[in-house]
Amino acid sequence: MSGAAGRLNRRISLQSPTYSTDTEGRTSETWATVASPWAALDQQSGVETSQAGEELMTLTMTARIRWRASLTISPVMRVLYRGRVFQIVGIANPAEANEWWDLTLREVRSTAG
Repeated sequence: MSGAAGRLNRRISLQSPTYSTDTEGRTSETWATVASPWAALDQQSGVETSQAGEELMTLTMTARIRWRASLTISPVMRVLYRGRVFQIVGIANPAEANEWWDLTLREVRSTAG
């Protein structure tokens, strides 16, 4: 992803899970946006599979964002982009240079219309 600075043209939301427990002891999960950086997105692959009779599409993408000391990214977080939800399955800081984060993202969705 050389020349990525000029390609940071997609606004993504990095979200972290938050948990709360109600008065009956049930836990619920919600997602809070912790940052909305500009990103360069590159689709890596798309694979169709069948699981329990349902046709699924698994898309893998890479999102490059600027490194920030004030932001910690972990695999429990997710990326929201144009209403689509992506799991973070990989986090890299190329050459440990603290210039970029390359996030490997995965989206699994049904191909049924």
